[in-house]
Amino acid sequence: MAACTSCQWRADLVDGSNETTAPGNLATQEKLSNNHRRERPSLYFFTLKFKAGTARESNPSRQPPPLPSRQAKPYPSFSSPATVVMSSEPPPASTSTEELEADLSAATISKKQLNKEARKAAKAAKAEKAGKVDKQSQAEEEVDPFAANYGDVPVEEIQSKVISGRSWIHIGDLDESAEGSSVLIRGSAQAFRPVSKKMAFVVLRQSMSTVQCVLVASADHGVSTQMVRFATSLSKESILDVEGVVSIPKEPLKATTQQTGEKWVRVLQDTRLNYRSIDLRTLANQAIFRIQFQVENKFREYLSSKDFIGIHSPKLISGSSEGGAAKKLGRLVKEKYGTEFFILYRYPLAVRPFYTMPCYDDPAYSNSFDVFIRGEEIISGAQRVHTPELLRKRAIECGIDASTISSYIESFSFGASPHGGFGVGLERVVMLFCALNNIRKTSLFPRDPQRLTP
Repeated sequence: MAACTSCQWRADLVDGSNETTAPGNLATQEKLSNNHRRERPSLYFFTLKFKAGTARESNPSRQPPPLPSRQAKPYPSFSSPATVVMSSEPPPASTSTEELEADLSAATISKKQLNKEARKAAKAAKAEKAGKVDKQSQAEEEVDPFAANYGDVPVEEIQSKVISGRSWIHIGDLDESAEGSSVLIRGSAQAFRPVSKKMAFVVLRQSMSTVQCVLVASADHGVSTQMVRFATSLSKESILDVEGVVSIPKEPLKATTQQTGEKWVRVLQDTRLNYRSIDLRTLANQAIFRIQFQVENKFREYLSSKDFIGIHSPKLISGSSEGGAAKKLGRLVKEKYGTEFFILYRYPLAVRPFYTMPCYDDPAYSNSFDVFIRGEEIISGAQRVHTPELLRKRAIECGIDASTISSYIESFSFGASPHGGFGVGLERVVMLFCALNNIRKTSLFPRDPQRLTP
């Protein structure tokens, strides 16, 4: 696994959020770029603690006469930064109810006022402290001697101009052989893990590989606390350029492998498809479409070796071309013969498309076949009808208005060789090969009657 010290961060940002990994841990003197920084509002709060108690006189020998319509009421005592000094001398005796009420009212007002003043003092202290912090942060920003080592990359610098001569290394190529060398990498910010004001981890992802970058404030390496703060303020999926020195940690890193030990959030399929452009970045989807590419490649290689050529025929026509097919065969064959891979041929003609050639010995059947994997059809093929008269007859028998496909039928009137063909469901092959539970997972941007976007 690789780790990195002393980096320069530079970056572009894309809006944005699984992993075959490149072992590695890459760190610090950087240029990071992003168009959107995460807003992290500070939360300030102040609490006063109140405890209910009952007012009592300090000298029981001088009790005032009871009030006719009032009862002794509990009042709050509080803790605050203010110091409260109270006299131990008993209050002078009151000779009337009115005077006593006035004294109690004055005492109550005094305590309320004291409470109010305490809150005001605490608020002022908080504001003063916040002001000092802001001034300190501002001063730090102004005197950052390493400000040139990180920041947003202006659009003018991103636009292609001349060859810069800089060489980027693919994250997947970082290994033990790169230890001690200075490298420049580019990737999407997959995770940020701030440790303190002076240290943070950033996990970069490029394709299916990830690496951990370690950013530590150090004057020797040209990294300031402002740079650490800038890095952790970036949005996930920001595109970052990081330059640093590769180092090998003593213990293997789990954060840059698929087995991270982190708890993953389960996202429902509709949500994943609604945000497909982000969903496609996961390692699982990256793997699925690499497998699909290779499956298609193998079909193409084999057919090319047999002198086939590839064509792209139209998929939309003015009339219907299918007449229906049996859908439960896979399950029935598995129940009877106990196999999930088989080829079935000589289907009843009534369940095949009109252009399927009837059997030579029994016109109720057809020269057709299907291939099944795991009990589901992946290939459907047949000998095709190549005479216009039989094509027209079969279309009418299947309930198709021959006038809607007249141009197709006419094309065979100029002469056509006997031929056959088959169709392969590439997405279905990959779905069954990978044991996925839904064919939409093997379609880059799935389409069905309920989904036309994204």
